[in-house]
Amino acid sequence: LFKCTINKCSAYITVDTNNNVIRTSGVHNHLVKIDEKAKSIIPGMKRKIEEDPSSNTTSVKSRTCYFRKVKEACVVGKLPCLADVRSTLYRTRLETLPVLPKSVEQLQIPTSMAVTINQQQFLIYHMNKNIVVYGSPTGLQTLQQNSHWNTDGTFKTAPMYFSQSYSIHV
Repeated sequence: LFKCTINKCSAYITVDTNNNVIRTSGVHNHLVKIDEKAKSIIPGMKRKIEEDPSSNTTSVKSRTCYFRKVKEACVVGKLPCLADVRSTLYRTRLETLPVLPKSVEQLQIPTSMAVTINQQQFLIYHMNKNIVVYGSPTGLQTLQQNSHWNTDGTFKTAPMYFSQSYSIHV
């Protein structure tokens, strides 16, 4: 059973497993509103990036199309390719994120990055802009209860203005 996606249209068609038409109902004589539907998808993608700036642009496009039930090939074909939308999504993401500091002296850790999702303290130590230590109370308690720790330090993936990233795991 296939039904027209326009809400006010009552047309539908029933086909068998070989796609032979068994029955039709209603008059299907209107134009498909492809451009309107395709244009409405991009603001939805921008909204998703604003809500979660860390999300992947490819997954945002596919999730937005999926959740809006954009399955019609004619609408999907009208959507701009990801390469064309990507710059718009990146620009939207940059508008959402704080401005990157130009030097270590300008580095300020926002409150949202100093606490966990549950609003527990996450920033443990921040001295002279040289050392920043993150950890949750639960994580510190877990470290205290275990005698075997795994540590890993790397220079290659250290954040900007820092020379090393070091992590401790239980």
